[in-house]
Amino acid sequence: MRTPDSPYLELGFYFESLAQREVLLRVIDTLTLWGGVSCHSATSSIPGPKENETDAKEQRQCKEREYAISDLNEVRALMTNDDQVLRKLTISGLMNIIPDTYEFVVSGDRVGRPSQHGTVIGIWGDGSWLSTGSTEVDAFQKKCGPRVLEVFRTLIGEMSPTYAAITVDYGLETPDELRRDPRSYAFRNFYLSARLLSQSVIRRFGNEYQKFHQETCGEGRLFLSAGFLLPDDPPVPSAVAYEASGFIANTIAHALP
Repeated sequence: MRTPDSPYLELGFYFESLAQREVLLRVIDTLTLWGGVSCHSATSSIPGPKENETDAKEQRQCKEREYAISDLNEVRALMTNDDQVLRKLTISGLMNIIPDTYEFVVSGDRVGRPSQHGTVIGIWGDGSWLSTGSTEVDAFQKKCGPRVLEVFRTLIGEMSPTYAAITVDYGLETPDELRRDPRSYAFRNFYLSARLLSQSVIRRFGNEYQKFHQETCGEGRLFLSAGFLLPDDPPVPSAVAYEASGFIANTIAHALP
């Protein structure tokens, strides 16, 4: 087995009102039911010793510790330790695009600044197959893209995130981050739960952004622009996709705490 090559393909999910531990347990439960997924290691962040009595755990310098893991139940046991925070799981067999290549489940500060109202979690895989130097979707991408989309749809249905996105070398932002800077590249291939499907979103994607592929997914709706995910459909022009991404970023920033 080898580590994935860059650029990283990321499936990012945001869960409103759920703490990091709750989200990780939801992910672990989903992966447990997913046939063929293996877990190899877990990396935790452990706060260092207190420098004084008023030091909060999150303010102390942290060190990372990696554990060899052979079963997802071992991860649940590891998470019962309140003195450490699980940051990364090394798995294989989920997207299963490049043979003998690890995938990562990452959370907390590996994805972005933590939000007091929810949690972002990402699943990273090898995205080197997207770096062909050509604007055309090649034969391998036509095979891999639909597989990525199938995994994304299934994870949304199983985990019910508030919103989610498929990105390349780009982390999904929290609502806090989108309020600070709504110029996001994340929402070019994305999912919105019913909570975020306002009339303005439905109207804009029925008019200005009607070239996006749309479909019902889980309790919400999926919007897709990239050719590699839908190789038989014409891709949405990049300028239109980026404009739509900014519109969705603003929608989320104003709709969620």
